[in-house]
This record gives sequence, structure tokens and C-alpha cells, in this order.
Amino acid sequence: RGGYEVDFVQKAGQQVQVLLQVSWDVRDDKTRKREERSLCRACEELGVANAMILTEDTDETVERDGVKITYYPLWKWLLDI
Repeated sequence: RGGYEVDFVQKAGQQVQVLLQVSWDVRDDKTRKREERSLCRACEELGVANAMILTEDTDETVERDGVKITYYPLWKWLLDI
């Protein structure tokens, strides 16, 4: 809705667990806001409280509009799977 999109949706059965964006470089504030806005809108629409943005090297967690957004480096994510 509204022209926003997310890259991936992780589900368990029919239940949406996590929404995922991929953005290599989020150092630019404009990029961060765009990615976070898309996630927050989708989380609101789907009733999800957690989201993740895979990045080159950013590793932090923020809360925006009641949504917990975890910035996670791709290399670290690959080690976890």
C-alpha cells in the first residue's frame, strides 16, 4: 500500500514472523529513512513487531513507530545460518 515494499517475508506456516530489507550501505540518512519507512508500514499492515535490514557492516537495533528494527551485517547473518 502507498508504493512501499519489503524485500522478504519470513513466515512460520501462515504467520508472518519477520520482515526483511536488504540495503548494502545505510550510512546515508535518506537511505535509512526510506528502508525504515517501508518496514514500518508493512509491519503495521501485517501486524508484525520485528523487522531486519541486512547491511554490509551496520550492527545495531533501533525502534521506529513501535517496530524493533535490527540492522544486521550480512557476514554475521551468513555465519548464523
